[in-house]
Amino acid sequence: MKILILILALVVFYPNEEAHALTFEDQFHERLMEVGWKQSLLEADRYSLDERRYVLARALQAFGSDKIPRQPERQENFQKAQSTLLSIPGHAKYYQEKIEAMRAEVLVNSKKSEAEISKMQDEGIEFVDVWSYESFSVNAFRTLAHLPSPECVAVLGFYLNDPVGRDGKTLPGANRSNPGDDFDPRPINSEYAAIAIRKLGIEHPPFKLYDDRGLGRVREGEVDAWKDWWNEVKEGRRTYRFIGSSVEYGPDGPASKEVVQRVERDRKRDGERAVGHKKSTSTPASEAAITQTNKPYSLTWLIAAVGLIGAAVWYFVSGRKTT
Repeated sequence: MKILILILALVVFYPNEEAHALTFEDQFHERLMEVGWKQSLLEADRYSLDERRYVLARALQAFGSDKIPRQPERQENFQKAQSTLLSIPGHAKYYQEKIEAMRAEVLVNSKKSEAEISKMQDEGIEFVDVWSYESFSVNAFRTLAHLPSPECVAVLGFYLNDPVGRDGKTLPGANRSNPGDDFDPRPINSEYAAIAIRKLGIEHPPFKLYDDRGLGRVREGEVDAWKDWWNEVKEGRRTYRFIGSSVEYGPDGPASKEVVQRVERDRKRDGERAVGHKKSTSTPASEAAITQTNKPYSLTWLIAAVGLIGAAVWYFVSGRKTT
């Protein structure tokens, strides 16, 4: 009897280890299976801010990849998740700060020995390596692709200028692909930023839009086209707007009327200069063409003149002989 009481006491004071180890993500997905997305999104307010971000990001990725127009219920879930996440202050900055913090940890941890890494893991300290950093970045950019806001554009512009990986190296400096690898290397931050900004619905994009069929890849020149576009916005030489909106944006949000007028004036002036330069460079060619066209006529007159002079001389000499 005493043994039975002891066993019951252990069960009470030491709950099932598997249940105790459930993360929020595990608990949420169990709840999702029970009630579905619509109810899960209605319940999002009961969670902490970071937990709410997780739920809303999962919903955007679940419903945002469908062809538009979506089925009514899926569209409703997508709009609910999108509007809620956009209303959170720092909705895009959060991902940039998280990526940069993880990037710094990767660089520090890449210098640790295997013994130091093992000790951290034994002590339950979260260890951020290249894989976890890139995994978070992938999901971050997939979420940002569904957040049409000036804050999101600025974050993506920051990563369009990120040089890491464009030389074929990982963050710590190793080769991104090794002989014998069966998989292509993950796209780098600047490429993921180009993919995301392409999907935001910006009017008059600098690179022709296309359907990548969900492959998550970029075409040659696409990153640099968007990078140059954003740098012009950042320098105040361009504004932009989202399709269906009349609001013009600069690097920090809505642009003032004066800024929009100045940008339009400067671009008009630059356009006129470009046209003028084109005309000036084409003038010598036109003159040369006229000169070349006139050459046959000048040669004809020269031959005719020589012929007339020769005839006159012959006539004069012949006249003297007859006399």
